[in-house]
Amino acid sequence: MKTSSSKDVVWDWFFNRALLPLRFLYHWLSVGVVGSFYHFGYDLKVYGRENIPEGCFIVAPNHESHLDPPLIGIAFLGRPLRYFAKHELFELNPVFTWLIRSQGAVPISPNPRDLKRFFRWITYFQRTNQPFVIFPEGERTPTGELLPPRPGLGFVVQATGLPVVPVFIEGTFEALPRGAVRLSPSKITVVIGRPLDFSGHKGKGKRLDKELAQRIGQRVMDEIARLKRWLETEHPDRIVRRESSG
Repeated sequence: MKTSSSKDVVWDWFFNRALLPLRFLYHWLSVGVVGSFYHFGYDLKVYGRENIPEGCFIVAPNHESHLDPPLIGIAFLGRPLRYFAKHELFELNPVFTWLIRSQGAVPISPNPRDLKRFFRWITYFQRTNQPFVIFPEGERTPTGELLPPRPGLGFVVQATGLPVVPVFIEGTFEALPRGAVRLSPSKITVVIGRPLDFSGHKGKGKRLDKELAQRIGQRVMDEIARLKRWLETEHPDRIVRRESSG
């Protein structure tokens, strides 16, 4: 059974407002534990932290692996981020529900009828000045290569006008690709790009333009591809994926 939207907001207020000091303590403890996993297990390197803006913004990484969400949290050190997770994950058991809520995740459903609920969360994050993560590809890559964008990110940009911070992730596909259940050796690198200004694309009225959403998503993916080329040129030793000969 799905939890109600009002119940979700109450839980969110409890974890992220009423228990704010404890959440920050837990955030830094998590950074220490999870960060050690990435730094010592996968030689994590992060470039571009100076590009992280103030206020509310959208973090838009490519999506290689289940390792990506906690990795982004480590890369954006000191800026607790919000995430979206399938609502079924919040119904597994109380301990796991507490864990993902305390990490900043909120429940959503892929059902199109729940779209209004999704945008209520977006409005809430914007109003409370909390940056959040949206993967523009909308799924994990099955090959390790960048995928075309889906329109979801572009719809959110039209609705909010928020800046988008493009992020390129390298190495998590080799560590835990789609369908894998065991970790493999790899080097993991995160490149944080400069914020993209989409304030001029904020839509008027309630209608969202799918074609414009696709163009916005493509611009973000083009910037992610540029960050990949920068890494290949400036730090070729950090590239772990072999390029296709085809």
